[in-house]
Amino acid sequence: AAHRQRARRHPGASLSGSDPTRDILLFFRGDVGKHRLEHYSRGIRQKLYRMWREQDWKGRYNILIGDSEDVPGDYGRLLSRSKFCLAAPGDGWSPRVEDAVLHGCVPLIIMDEVNVVFEPELDWSSFSLRIQENQLEQVPTILQSVPDNILRKMQMGVRTVWHRFAYTSHPFLRDWVDRIIAGRLATASSEEKAAAAAMTLSADGTADGGLQQKAPRQ
Repeated sequence: AAHRQRARRHPGASLSGSDPTRDILLFFRGDVGKHRLEHYSRGIRQKLYRMWREQDWKGRYNILIGDSEDVPGDYGRLLSRSKFCLAAPGDGWSPRVEDAVLHGCVPLIIMDEVNVVFEPELDWSSFSLRIQENQLEQVPTILQSVPDNILRKMQMGVRTVWHRFAYTSHPFLRDWVDRIIAGRLATASSEEKAAAAAMTLSADGTADGGLQQKAPRQ
């Protein structure tokens, strides 16, 4: 069976305000199609993983691509050390972009003719990089050629949009929301407590304060 893992997430640069050293050029840890049919991910994850292994992208460029056997370590910390984080097709909805943005990592989007979440409502060019599927072999060269000032602008762009990707299914955000609710309920009247208990999310899944709730990744 394909390897899947629920990500351990930690507040990254976008949330904590810190500016960690980002020494990893590109990061992806997840299903790279080792036990999949060739059309999985349009072949993108498989091709990138194969080139990562055969061309020593780790040693040459400090790029990390693979599953947890290939790329061990704390998922959230690895995201927070990365300049770019891969967002490529999988089985369907995936939290890869959310994982990247909430850790201050610039999403690298590779999925031709597919809109990502909040596109075109958000100016994705201000905080992400998109390349064509026929450019996979050029990924290291493309990423290394991004000027430092352009990368810094994209990282600042990530900081301006992170709240759009903050879902209460992320453990640290869920804990934060729960603490706020518990604190307010401690001093609330019986009527207010009853109203809070009866409160439901709106039809579009948006909760009070702009946070959203999504089903956890399986």
